[in-house]
Amino acid sequence: MVTLRQESGWNGAMALLAAVLMLAVPHSSASAGAWLQDEGRSQIIFANAMTGSTRRFDRRGRPIRSGQFSKQESAIHLEHGWSDHVTLLGSLRAQNQTFPLDGTPVRIASGALGGGARVRLWAQGGTILSAQAMLHATTERSLTGPLRRMDSPAEAELRLNLGHTLALGHWPTFVELQTAYRWRGGSNPDELRLDAGFGVRPMPALLLLLQSHNTITTGKSRFGESRARQHKVQASAVYDLSAAWSLQISAFGS
Repeated sequence: MVTLRQESGWNGAMALLAAVLMLAVPHSSASAGAWLQDEGRSQIIFANAMTGSTRRFDRRGRPIRSGQFSKQESAIHLEHGWSDHVTLLGSLRAQNQTFPLDGTPVRIASGALGGGARVRLWAQGGTILSAQAMLHATTERSLTGPLRRMDSPAEAELRLNLGHTLALGHWPTFVELQTAYRWRGGSNPDELRLDAGFGVRPMPALLLLLQSHNTITTGKSRFGESRARQHKVQASAVYDLSAAWSLQISAFGS
């Protein structure tokens, strides 16, 4: 996954959102953190991720051979500091998936537009507790035949974030824990999400990240699939190209 971040001190949240929408770059796994943007400060994250595999997990969670699976995701994420206690959030995303179904390749294209806010609940020293609410609405979804039962016109998520900064020797370091509940429309089951992150800056221009993303469905889907668990570990390097631009390269496994 490759992510490009741009920060600015623009004060117009609506103007910035309009600029993002005009770019029309359609989802990635870029994850929001516990910290908020300073008042009047903005961040735009352009992300693109490629995923591929020739194996899948069976009902017992064991990897088995399957046909080729591939997914390409693109996204723009926006954060704007409305005040020191509230950060506005926006996202525009698109993805294309190809996978085998009964021996036949199936292609799915989807897109979504999202918005919400992150609110500071408590902060002391290097520790912060924040809450986040997001709503995503589907802008495009091409599903055929039985896959139409997977259609999810809208999703809502509430997330609680805990972050703490410290020093590892002379290196600035942070750790964070996140828990979220996602309500999903259509036939999809709701999800409980548990995430953790660790970051260290060994030099001023370089940030190393190790993150764990975990999803547990809270019940069966409406067309009979059993509960599922998904666990991902992601390693990233973020390099500051300048005071305003950063480049992030990531790899992950499930």
